[in-house]
Amino acid sequence: MAGRLAWLTRLGGSAVVGAGVAGYFIGTKEPEPGSSNVVDVVVVGGGIVGTSIALGVARANKTVVLLERHQIGSGATGLSAGTLYSMGPPPSSVDSLHPEHLEAHILHRSTEIVRGFAKACSYVQSGCLTLACTAEEMESLTVEHARCANEGYSNVGLLDRRSVELIEPGVRSGQVYGALHTPDSGHCEPAELAIAIARSAADHGAVIHDDAEVTMVVPVDGVAGAIANDGARFTVHTASGNEYRARQVAVASGAWPEVLRVGLGLDVPVVPVKGTIWMTAKLPRGILRHVIYTEESHMGFADPSMASVNLQADLQVPPRCTHDAAGDQLVRHAYGRQRTDGRVVFGGDRVRATAEDFEVDASGIDRHRNDVAVFLAPAIMSSAVEGSWAGLMPFALDGKLLVGEMGPLGLPGLWLATGFGPNGIMHGPCVAEMVASAITGEAALPPSFQELYDPCRASGGVTKIEPGIDDTKNPALAMSADKA
Repeated sequence: MAGRLAWLTRLGGSAVVGAGVAGYFIGTKEPEPGSSNVVDVVVVGGGIVGTSIALGVARANKTVVLLERHQIGSGATGLSAGTLYSMGPPPSSVDSLHPEHLEAHILHRSTEIVRGFAKACSYVQSGCLTLACTAEEMESLTVEHARCANEGYSNVGLLDRRSVELIEPGVRSGQVYGALHTPDSGHCEPAELAIAIARSAADHGAVIHDDAEVTMVVPVDGVAGAIANDGARFTVHTASGNEYRARQVAVASGAWPEVLRVGLGLDVPVVPVKGTIWMTAKLPRGILRHVIYTEESHMGFADPSMASVNLQADLQVPPRCTHDAAGDQLVRHAYGRQRTDGRVVFGGDRVRATAEDFEVDASGIDRHRNDVAVFLAPAIMSSAVEGSWAGLMPFALDGKLLVGEMGPLGLPGLWLATGFGPNGIMHGPCVAEMVASAITGEAALPPSFQELYDPCRASGGVTKIEPGIDDTKNPALAMSADKA
């Protein structure tokens, strides 16, 4: 709990509201310690993925209990910037679940789901500009635009410098070559989104317990694959001494997968990567009209030479991090958007971290301010930093989602949904919807999705170890243990 309280204390007063973490939905407290009646599903984790799974299960008239160790939306979800990227709906001429179009489908569907909670989470369809600050970056955007056009994503536009400056007052004059414009993109307040989804789940009958830390999940009667007379397959234990018997369990605990190691002996190859967000004072509304991204980092993350440096298997640094294991910056990554209260939030760094490292690097914020000052107007960059915070994102070591049922490891009924990295808000709502449908038997996960993100895949998937193994013997947590 100390690490979680640390960032709340650092923010202080009004800055907590600025971080989007005020006004938590408070679920019911756990009952007195004891065993519960069997429920259809227990969901572990109260972020965007866990709450969305709970909602989907509850809508299917199944009994569901969600257990969150802190407060709803207080983890990576509430500490994110809340940006949503969408190229628009996949064209009718293509199979949206084909591997080539699957991510575009997920991005669009997630945005649709968030729009359904627009009022509760302050959703704004602002559009997004991915900026090119060099001729090489503009060439890269031109290629991407041609690809989008060829595939039928007609909403995606390519803008020259003049067009960018006409629609976006926040860009520094003369400093960009152009931008890729995705008008279906937008942003929301992510903690408020998780809270709204949790409330909807409760309205549909879900039981939400916060301050309910899960310590382990074990097979019923200690036998993997066994089914008790009441249909229970698993017992979920919490720190308060409660036991929840469930027919199925969905674990969406983000960067903290250890609950699966202690009782089930599963090594989940997910590590915590720290992202830092900083925020300006209130500025005039409309000073930054769009979500802003930079093409420089997109090119860097796609560069095979950088990926080979970044993925340092022995040091557990996954792909798409901005820094190597030594803390040296590999690529600049920046994004920003203006909140409805006028504050502008920025982020970008992705640094391999330990499991409870919420410390903000002040020098990193100074460097990041200098990075974005190159292309953003002085009216924005002259504002003081009013608040800053850090969150831990769950990065899979191979860079791919880990989503699906653990049947191949002898644990049918156990579902995993993690590895979302920086895309929890962008991918989580849609993926959770698919997982809930699979859990309730309404629809299986699409074959293309299973092929890409099977958590039991031979390379990069979950493996069996000894139950209760010490953290220092778990490769995915080795770096954390060394630094602790």
